[in-house]
Amino acid sequence: MNIELIKVAEWFNANKLSLNLEKTNFILFSSARKTASRKALFLNGISLNQTQSTKFLGVIIDQHLTWHEHITLITKKISKNLGVLARIRHNIPFQSLISLYYTLIYPYLSYCNIVWGHNFKSYLRNLITLQKRAVRIICHLPYYAGTQPSFRHHKILSLENINKYQILLYMFRLHNKLLPKAIYMDLQTGTEIHSHYTRSAHHYRSHHARLRVKQFSLPCTGPHLWNSLPESLKNLKSVNSFKRSIKSLLVDSCCI
Repeated sequence: MNIELIKVAEWFNANKLSLNLEKTNFILFSSARKTASRKALFLNGISLNQTQSTKFLGVIIDQHLTWHEHITLITKKISKNLGVLARIRHNIPFQSLISLYYTLIYPYLSYCNIVWGHNFKSYLRNLITLQKRAVRIICHLPYYAGTQPSFRHHKILSLENINKYQILLYMFRLHNKLLPKAIYMDLQTGTEIHSHYTRSAHHYRSHHARLRVKQFSLPCTGPHLWNSLPESLKNLKSVNSFKRSIKSLLVDSCCI
């Protein structure tokens, strides 16, 4: 890495660019069961700071890729906004409350959910509870009332279904070759691996995963969700038609 950083420094100098080294740091990714060792990286002779987590485009990335810090952060933000909803719910109409939900709550639940949303249930429990509380506030339900009918009636995606929605939308674009090359994922179908005719030959094959972190990743969850869809949905060609159909399917399933 230090050899590569020398090349980076030379490229910056050749293009008359500068890098703020005080804001530059690096993370050494490792398993949560292992203690990450300390490493020394230098750029222009200055030592770079090694951190355990950092914020990139609004998402906190930690060294174990558990996303626990990011989930904790958005949990605090949603908790504050729930207080706003609770105070004004008796003074504004229902449609305005729905609009506020999609303004104050939903963006935090959906932003980059495809990355962190498929996770340990214990990490997501507080977010799931807060989303249910938001629905109770909007619908003027008692504190311990069930929320599943309200999710379905008002076509609100649960946290789990938001994750499924984003993954399936990615798989639809991959299947129809609508993704930029920079984020294209290498997935193979059975027919691309062997010439034998089987019932699942047209299914995508998940990547092998030994660790839970990999099992939660898109190459493992994406093929499984896509293969479980009805053929009528897989054969759709319009992105908007697929969005409407898959949202309707997920709302009806109402995984909460």
